[in-house]
Amino acid sequence: MEYVRERTVDSIHRRIEDLTRRAVEGLSGIDGITLFLPDPALHHGIVSFNLAGLSPRETASLLDRTFNIKVRDGIHCAPDAHRAAGTFPQGTVRASFGDFNTGEEVDCLCRAVEELARSFSALRP
Repeated sequence: MEYVRERTVDSIHRRIEDLTRRAVEGLSGIDGITLFLPDPALHHGIVSFNLAGLSPRETASLLDRTFNIKVRDGIHCAPDAHRAAGTFPQGTVRASFGDFNTGEEVDCLCRAVEELARSFSALRP
């Protein structure tokens, strides 16, 4: 509670919004990436995406093993949302950001995804 009082809820909220926006901007320029986002005013701290040529599980595993970046893959306890998005049953890759993340970490994620996209571009339809 002391941390939140010192930082303020508004400050923490703005920081997470900034990190999320930074990730969306960085990932959206990568060939082979499909972003799954609600209205920009609503995507707060979470960015879901898929990389053409790789399953979400493969993407998450490569990010972990190759770059030590932890993300989640799957349907994230929302099968109906994934049915509506057309990503069922494999789901998506989900990156989550909080107040303890840095802009540099977001940039590192974007660079890693871009490197994977280049490496696996031959697998794209």
